[in-house]
Amino acid sequence: MHKRSARGRPDAGLDAACGTQAGDGRTGIFHPDCARAGHRGRPLDRESLAGWPHRRSPADCETGAPADPSSRADGTREHLKNPEPTAAQWLGSAARIVVKIGSSLLIDPANRTPRAGWLAGLARDLVDLREAGATVIVVSSGAVALGWQRLGMPRSTQLDRRQAAAAIGQSLLMNAWAAAFAEHDVAVAQLLLTLQDSESRERSANAQATLAVLLEAGAVPVVNENDSVATEELKLGDNDRLSARVAELAGADLLLLLSDVDGLYDRDPREAGARHVGYVSSIDEDIVAMAGGTQAHGVGTGGMATKIAAARHAGALGCRTIIASGREDHPIHRLAEGARATLFAPADP
Repeated sequence: MHKRSARGRPDAGLDAACGTQAGDGRTGIFHPDCARAGHRGRPLDRESLAGWPHRRSPADCETGAPADPSSRADGTREHLKNPEPTAAQWLGSAARIVVKIGSSLLIDPANRTPRAGWLAGLARDLVDLREAGATVIVVSSGAVALGWQRLGMPRSTQLDRRQAAAAIGQSLLMNAWAAAFAEHDVAVAQLLLTLQDSESRERSANAQATLAVLLEAGAVPVVNENDSVATEELKLGDNDRLSARVAELAGADLLLLLSDVDGLYDRDPREAGARHVGYVSSIDEDIVAMAGGTQAHGVGTGGMATKIAAARHAGALGCRTIIASGREDHPIHRLAEGARATLFAPADP
């Protein structure tokens, strides 16, 4: 497995000793520098992820292909830079990757059921990442939306109805993920978290320990917010923020947010003249303003603003973030082949 070079990371103890003790005495999750992941699944074939880069150190990824001029939003602003690193390079050098998938990608809006073919293609991409040497954790939305459909209920903001929909939908969501990975003989594991789980020292240590065991066993953890028990006051509220918390718990070095758009634009991408931003070296007020407010379309609950917030949280911990489109089949494969995305550099240590 690729061993990445050490970087300064203000992880508030998450990396400490590469094996923090959990509340019940179990060994906590290992930092990627000293993790030994169990890689299972079908051997990488020549057809999958054609041109996938050899694994490289993060230092090697600070330079890359010439910039795409269309990726500049404003050449005079320091924080919007030519995208010297590429998504393929960051994917190729990452040791531990958290991949977040939203409801709008996972669920067919016509019949409100999982997009089985798309999920199968994404599972193939994730297996290829594992075979290339990375460990992978999935953060998946979709339980509440699937629950509405199964119960025959309209969407509602009423808490008890949303909790009931989540209780029904979680099993449907996990069935969909299990079916997608079945061809590769990869087990999937459900992990439901709340805001308290990520903020309590003891509970976060237990979550870390569970993740460590699952990754060591070769399973793919599928994480979601525990909507069946979380109250509005104690919710993270969207899985963009949850994915950043999971990246923190796992000591991930890359957060990949698959979205229904191919990254950040300098204004609403539906407006004429909107320009794509390929690389962000720091998130400041200008970047936040570009993201606008949280918008919900279809079955999803997040927007670009929540993704920027997730990138900022992850970046403060030394974790890179990519926002990319997941609409097409094999979205990670497409990134490896040069599909457009926005890359967010981590904060300086």
